[in-house]
Amino acid sequence: MHYLFGGLALLVFLIFAARTFVKANPKQLAQTMRSIGGWGLIVASGLLALRGLFPIALPMAAMGAMLLGKGSPFAGGFGPFRGNANKSSAQTSKVRTVHLEMTLDHDSGDMDGRIINGPGKGIGLSELDRPALIELFTNYRANDPQSAQLLAAYLDRSHEGWRDQAGMGGGDAPGADARTDAMTPEEALEVLGLEQGASTQDIASAHRNLMKRMHPDQGGSTYLAAKINQAKDVLLQKSAI
Repeated sequence: MHYLFGGLALLVFLIFAARTFVKANPKQLAQTMRSIGGWGLIVASGLLALRGLFPIALPMAAMGAMLLGKGSPFAGGFGPFRGNANKSSAQTSKVRTVHLEMTLDHDSGDMDGRIINGPGKGIGLSELDRPALIELFTNYRANDPQSAQLLAAYLDRSHEGWRDQAGMGGGDAPGADARTDAMTPEEALEVLGLEQGASTQDIASAHRNLMKRMHPDQGGSTYLAAKINQAKDVLLQKSAI
């Protein structure tokens, strides 16, 4: 009889887990999976270390620390691997429109932004729920197409299925052209996540890495891809002078 109850409990758990997985925010789900995987590797490495299998345990622990990230107590690494765990360039890109500032992390591909003008000024996009974001998108679509494009790129990454709820099909928000406004060299550096004095090789490398994440063929945004291309052109023209 206890096998029956155990089986029913397992079935209920699997149904609950499946529903949670379907409804989960992709960004939050990815973070959860990294956390589970990281702690799993840490525990496994500890068991191996108790058996004296240090050559296997240490690399496994370092990998677990990398998955857990900076907030973990193991972020500094282990033994000969100390200092390598969670090593990151911490490189980010920033794109601004009249109403929004969006930040893209080069390592994770995560996007987040904040409202810099108009209603809600100073509020982070991650602080808003889906209905509020769709309402914001609808407003931008009518009054600021470039901000609508930028917000659409964020929604595509963080709120799967939002387009159906907003009553629009696939593709970018209509009416925006990334190259409408001139871009200064300073803005171009921010878009590619570079600093003053970046070499031609740095520009090409940053452009290539960003396009791998942002190209429309890879599920990215046409608007952001155009901004990235524009930034590269601006910086290469400046370096050629």
